[in-house]
Amino acid sequence: MTILRNRELVMVGTGMLCLLLCSGCSTEPANRDVVDRVRSEAAKILKIDAGQIDVTKPLTECGADDLDVVELIIAVEEAFNISIPDDAVFEDGHHVGKLTVTKLADVVRARLKSE
Repeated sequence: MTILRNRELVMVGTGMLCLLLCSGCSTEPANRDVVDRVRSEAAKILKIDAGQIDVTKPLTECGADDLDVVELIIAVEEAFNISIPDDAVFEDGHHVGKLTVTKLADVVRARLKSE
């Protein structure tokens, strides 16, 4: 993964997700792209339509269990070519708790900035 800063295009992971990182630019489209990609990965794992996933509600409300979330984290790590530490997504280090697509997308964005 190559990240160029200040008005440069960033190619992330194996997908076609492009983020424009520049000072003064709106990050809303980039944020939406990350949320949409995480939601899509969650839908694949849960075998439901992505539209059925409310990005602000816990994944457990969509039927996800701890194993589903671990699979989702692995899929997201591969999609964005990043590493996500367990303590960034698990409430107590072991359980899914209230993890949402939005929270996971926030973690992805933070990891992309730090790597």
